[in-house]
Amino acid sequence: MYIGKDDKVTTHHALEQSTLDFVHKLEGIKDRDVVCETFQSFTENLGFSNSACIKLPEKGEHLRDCVLMNTRPTQWSNEYDNRNYYFLDPMARELGRSYLPFAWSDVLQTRRLNAVENSVMSLAEDFDMDSGFVVPIFETSGNVALVSLAGKAVDMCEATRGAATLSSIYVHNRLFTLGRMAHEDSVSLTPREIECLRWVSAGKSDWQIGRILNISSKTVNYHVENVKRKFGVATRIQAVVAAMRQGKLSV
Repeated sequence: MYIGKDDKVTTHHALEQSTLDFVHKLEGIKDRDVVCETFQSFTENLGFSNSACIKLPEKGEHLRDCVLMNTRPTQWSNEYDNRNYYFLDPMARELGRSYLPFAWSDVLQTRRLNAVENSVMSLAEDFDMDSGFVVPIFETSGNVALVSLAGKAVDMCEATRGAATLSSIYVHNRLFTLGRMAHEDSVSLTPREIECLRWVSAGKSDWQIGRILNISSKTVNYHVENVKRKFGVATRIQAVVAAMRQGKLSV
């Protein structure tokens, strides 16, 4: 079927609008499962059958503990995990070479895969995944994450790539935020930690806080660092914000 230039423009604009509608809808969802279902529905309309949102494992971490979302076929996920395919997957390896979103076809056209990498791609084809799109995401914490979409014979046109990129960034952000909020709600602070953090929020130094609470500045620093560790944040300001969201610093 011939698709004229005007039809392509109309389709492109319609996809842009549906992507913006998706982003707007996502902002009001507070349930993780609903976020995943909404993203799955949106990406199916792009031609993808499944997706995964993963924080790249750090040393000592297992892949299964870094998954924020996974709608891949269960058997595929089990085999991928059991065979440690993450470290052999050419698309995962491409993250070390590219900071930009890329289609699987982009990788396959630019370099020759070795035997092990080919076995990963062959397994994907066995599960009707011969097309894919990967969106690298760089978190403020310094961690690297990705959203990976896959399906069969997906049209990787410019409009599809744009919609996949924007929606992936937003779904990761929403899942990350909901996960962080759930973690913060489970954090318990001691009365002394709350006292120290309250004075930190008032702009006091460790020395000043120590004088106020009649403890050493080293002890103040110990308590504040412990709060940062509990919340999993990098700075004091982030710890204060996390505690405020919990209502811990309310008068």
